[in-house]
Amino acid sequence: MASEQAITHNPAHQVVTADVQSSDKQLSLKHDDCCGLFNEIGDIDAEARTEAGLYRAGVRHLSRLTLTVNSFRPLLLAASPREDNVLLAVNLTNPDVRGEGGRVVLPRGTLHITRTRFIWNGVCHEMIKVRNFALTSINVELAIRFAADFENIIDVRAQRRVDAGRARFERVERDSVTQGYLGADEVVRETVVDCHTPPDSISSDALRYRLQIGSRGEKTIALAIGCRSANNPVQIASYARSLAAAEELARTEGRPPTQVDSTDAQFNQWLQRSAADIGMMLTTTPHGRIPAAGLPWLDAAFGRDAILTALQALWVWPQIARNVLRYLAATQSADSFPANGAEPGKILNEARGGDLAPNYFGVDTTPLFVLLASAYYARTADLDFVAELWPAISSALSWIDVYGDIDGDGFVESRAARVGHLPQHGWKTSPDAVFHADGSVATGPFALCEVQGYVYGAKLGAARIARSLGEMPRAIALVEAAQELQAKFNAAFWCADIETFAPALDGAKLRCCVRTSNPGHCLFTGIAHAERGRQVIAGLGDEQMFSGWGVRTVSESELRFNPMSYHNGSVWPHDNALLAAGAARYDDKTFALRVLNAQFDAARQFDLLRLPELMCGFRSPVHRNRARRRRHSCCCRVYWAYRSMHWTGRSCSRIRWCPRGSRKFG
Repeated sequence: MASEQAITHNPAHQVVTADVQSSDKQLSLKHDDCCGLFNEIGDIDAEARTEAGLYRAGVRHLSRLTLTVNSFRPLLLAASPREDNVLLAVNLTNPDVRGEGGRVVLPRGTLHITRTRFIWNGVCHEMIKVRNFALTSINVELAIRFAADFENIIDVRAQRRVDAGRARFERVERDSVTQGYLGADEVVRETVVDCHTPPDSISSDALRYRLQIGSRGEKTIALAIGCRSANNPVQIASYARSLAAAEELARTEGRPPTQVDSTDAQFNQWLQRSAADIGMMLTTTPHGRIPAAGLPWLDAAFGRDAILTALQALWVWPQIARNVLRYLAATQSADSFPANGAEPGKILNEARGGDLAPNYFGVDTTPLFVLLASAYYARTADLDFVAELWPAISSALSWIDVYGDIDGDGFVESRAARVGHLPQHGWKTSPDAVFHADGSVATGPFALCEVQGYVYGAKLGAARIARSLGEMPRAIALVEAAQELQAKFNAAFWCADIETFAPALDGAKLRCCVRTSNPGHCLFTGIAHAERGRQVIAGLGDEQMFSGWGVRTVSESELRFNPMSYHNGSVWPHDNALLAAGAARYDDKTFALRVLNAQFDAARQFDLLRLPELMCGFRSPVHRNRARRRRHSCCCRVYWAYRSMHWTGRSCSRIRWCPRGSRKFG
């Protein structure tokens, strides 16, 4: 969901993925600014999978953490996070271990190895239990190897190897190992491996445990890995005490106060998993806990992502919206800094901390901030809080009118960050995301249709707040400005030949007349006139836009359609949620339900019912078969109707192609 460009500040965003072992299951844990990504047996191996690691504040503190049994990789039995996402449990067993002459000395399946792991306050705690199911006592060696490369997550993503050898240091003690690094920002970062169970041997990169386990006996190994720096100190407490604190937080603040229940057990599981995932992504700030955008690349504060998460969870979890609004108001720009896109009144786009400056390039975060404030007020009637926010809201409205609409045409434009860069600062940030019907990439500045919708909703919402605060002249002016924008928008963006709104006006104010999902966001805010809104919904639901898993970002009929692309034909869950809400606003509950069913069907195809950031826009098998039957029968009916009307001299305004021939009929 978050802006790829926001991460790299480079429109030609690329993620090198050739080395990713797609068959491996990826497991994740998170608490505040610390997160871990592990493979299916709970190991970290950045050589095998680029993004694997234990990160804190955007720096990888572990690039390797592997467990071997008598020098062999254990075999997976099962692995999954607990329902509340606090604890990760991985069940393993040993492979055949052979001794001299190839004789099996430890048969496969003799040992049951359980790794339970969680993250709390910058520390990754792990407990390893080994149970012997042999009829006799056995001797076994468990080796835990580890390494820390201290690479910034942006360098990890770009696969830029940073030589940190000259700044490295190590410290080995009787029951702990410290690996450290002096960064370019002059901050010392350390990874501390603390052995609650003392090992039989210890070195700068390995722990070895030689276990003698009787029949039906069990041995336990406990360790903790702390990620610390001057800015992020850690205190390593016991496994039990830390786990109790993590569980208490999950019970109190890690789930919405309002629960949704249905008669479908799997649908309930989907909702519960989604709520638990949002709870896991909440990160502590001085202004409350706000959602990070995603793991691992987007484990940071992204204005747009935080706002949309808060909007979509507002009904059941309004505290998230309150915290997001406080955080974004506190980080709102007061000055102009062209290097990071800051302008007075503009709302934060991305903040990663450390030596990376925050950026304000997003064109949609500022109106969305005002939109969220008004939605929060409508949900909670918390007038004292919105009164506290009113100066920030007023500054955001000023940015919309002064800096957002730099050419004074009444529309907010997305401008290039600097000369030679593309102005994709909406949510579709791919270099070719804005294009014309002939396939040519448009040139900016771009007036994006969804941004105008956000501005419309922001001004109407701000008017309601102003009225509640007793500022009637301001409220009237905002309503009039919103109505004027609505009229201009419906005239300037409507493409009559394709019966939808253009996703953008290019730098020459020419419509990009292509069918995309962007106009659905205009339904969400209500800027579309009623009849045009119904036409947009009809287009979003046809076979070229609707894949069966959801609405595609770009229609199958467009020249740049690619179901595997980032923004030109894929299906995005957050996009579909806004489209469904928009359809419901225009009284089309049937289409909203159709989107919900499609997304639920898609979720059932993924592990733990977790919808990904996006999925390919290929047709679902069921939808493909239905579309084939429907197209054949419908076209044949229209064809025979055409023949009847032709013979009687009547005409038909509908034009279609017959799949059985090349004749155009109407």
